[in-house]
Order: sequence, then C-alpha cells, then structure tokens
Amino acid sequence: MGLCCENGHIVSLDKNIAVKYLLQAAARGNVSASYKLGDSFCLGNGVDQNYEKSLRYYSVAANRGNHRAINMLGLEKAQEWYRKAAGNNHVSGQYSLDFCYYYGHGIQKDYEQAFYWFKAAAERGDSWSQYYLGRCYLYGQGTDADSETAVYWLECGAKKAEEYNSLAVENGYQE
Repeated sequence: MGLCCENGHIVSLDKNIAVKYLLQAAARGNVSASYKLGDSFCLGNGVDQNYEKSLRYYSVAANRGNHRAINMLGLEKAQEWYRKAAGNNHVSGQYSLDFCYYYGHGIQKDYEQAFYWFKAAAERGDSWSQYYLGRCYLYGQGTDADSETAVYWLECGAKKAEEYNSLAVENGYQE
C-alpha cells in the first residue's frame, strides 16, 4: 500500500501516507519498505530530509540482503574517499565527488558544490567534468546561467572526448 501511495498506483499520490504505510511495513520486517524509507529520508519525500534516519533504514535493508540499499551505503562511504582524493587535487576524485553532489548519490544534492568540483576538474582537463560544467552554465545549476560559457565548456568536453575516441581507434579498439 505504501508503494501504491508513493507512486500514485490504484490510489491517489500521497507521499506522506506512503511513508506511514512504509513505516508500518518496515516495523513488520519488510526489507523493501526499509529500503524505500531510506530513499524517502534521503530525498525528503513525504518526510523531512534526515540523513541519519536514511542511513539507518538503508542499513536495515542492506543487512537483510537488499542490493540497492547496499549500493546506497557504498555510495555514502565512497563519497568520503572521493572528498579526500578531491581535496588532494586528484582529478578523478574531483569528478567522482562532483557527480555525487550533482545527482545526490550518497550525499545531499548540492549544485553549488557540484559546480565547484566540476570546475576544478574541468580546468585540469577532465572531459566529463567539462561537459557537466557546461551543463551547469547552460541551466544555471550552482552558478548563474551563461550560454556563452556553457558552449565553451561543452565544446571543450566534446573535443577532448573526440581526441580519446581517435586515440582508441588508432590503437585498434573495436566494439
């Protein structure tokens, strides 16, 4: 019933009521309900956003074998390591951390932090960060929208990706 309320199937969409039913199901040991409650508290769907409760529900589900919960806990732990690598100017760490902030993987979604780390990695030549930095400028995510700067970074990312593809072809890479 909680999933029906959450998704608007059969009954009208109501995230608050969904959480009520999910709490009841989780209290009876329903692993999927524990996972969905982890999502609800992580994203603030039907409840106030609360990362401690989110981690608790993900942990319950993970300990009972829910692979999605295991993945979410892994992302939460991974972002701690990404932060250390990014702080030491490691480009892959910067990209991984900005991706976490951009999509809210294992961490609260924060476009300003994503923009900061995309910019750091993009300036050091990371093509994916250049692409996402262009998107940030294009859509005003974490910064003011600026189409001219967006085009610059999108083109940088595309050019770098093209160079990688050419190099792969030259070295005999085949799908």
